[in-house]
Amino acid sequence: MSSQAELLYPFGFLLGEGLKRVPDHFRRVEFPIPLYVNSNTHHAIRVASEACCFLTGTVVHPEHPDFDLAQIADLLCMKPESFQLEIDKLIGRFAFIMSTPSETLIQTDASGMRSIYFGRSQCETIVGSHARLVARALGKVEYSSVAKSRKLGCPGMDTPFHGVQRLPPNIYLEMRSGVLRRFFPADQIQSSNCVDSWAYAISQAQIAARHFAARGNLAASLTAGKDSRASLLALRDVWGSTGFFTYTRGVDSHDIDCAIAAQIAEKFSLQHRVINYADQQRDEDLLSLIKKNSFGAHQHGLALAYYYDEQLKNCLHVRSNMLEITRSNLYFAAKKSGRFPHGLTNARHLADYYALAGKLKRDEAQEISFHKYVEECELESALEYM
Repeated sequence: MSSQAELLYPFGFLLGEGLKRVPDHFRRVEFPIPLYVNSNTHHAIRVASEACCFLTGTVVHPEHPDFDLAQIADLLCMKPESFQLEIDKLIGRFAFIMSTPSETLIQTDASGMRSIYFGRSQCETIVGSHARLVARALGKVEYSSVAKSRKLGCPGMDTPFHGVQRLPPNIYLEMRSGVLRRFFPADQIQSSNCVDSWAYAISQAQIAARHFAARGNLAASLTAGKDSRASLLALRDVWGSTGFFTYTRGVDSHDIDCAIAAQIAEKFSLQHRVINYADQQRDEDLLSLIKKNSFGAHQHGLALAYYYDEQLKNCLHVRSNMLEITRSNLYFAAKKSGRFPHGLTNARHLADYYALAGKLKRDEAQEISFHKYVEECELESALEYM
């Protein structure tokens, strides 16, 4: 079990010149720009003639499924001119940094599941894995006055911390200039039907699942929802070596999840159990760490149950993220609603939809946040390819 110190900014990293504060349990690693990592951060650093690469997270390269993190970093580092083509093939949650004599580029995975935050201080840029971590490294933790939706988070790239922003997926940050650059889509996206798209996505997920299973124990949540069904299909080849679980705290919706999960487990002979966290003993110190690590409201009681469960703590938890991905695809959802016939194509429309969906009072600050997002992330140019 990890120490309490390691649980503050877990699997974290911090990058930048002139850092005002670095956590004591972070250690510096060799990199062209000062780079610090938590002692529990899985990472690889590789140096080639023209580049130095840092890769962290859990990732599979489907064309080289036996490659570990270091070998994938080697592959990326040896192709500084075409590394993006290789990154686009990767499956998993990861952050990637490439430093060359001319620039240092930072990006996250295609769906932004490995969070990256950044802040600008005078002529310097600071990048890190947690918003509060970056705020403290900037030397001040000032809270933003922008209202936050419980459903949609902060508007645009904002966080609750003044001067700290979230790096969106499909965008890389130029460390030295502090400029954001869009790299996807680069060309017109080819049309595909639902069946072919789904078949391709599942085939890639099954490749990843097989090789994650070869590396260690897997666990997957099983409920009545669509995400669980997608995970179940992706894990089909390794059902026998995957432990499935359903969590509950005694509410009606969880009763439905437990009942359907039990039926699925029986039908397919899955290893399945129920985790009841309704009576989970509160650990105030651990809860405090969890709240520092994430500014989003989440099921803190469930996080405690995960942490203290002996069967889960040494497993890789595999899950699909269809809900998160479709949340980010609001362009089409809003277009179909009738209220936004042309989709969310500008900052005003984004702010209108944000206030509507989040049940917030519409204000100018929201539109300013979205305007900055649209401009810096070249959103309008990306929509031309769709």
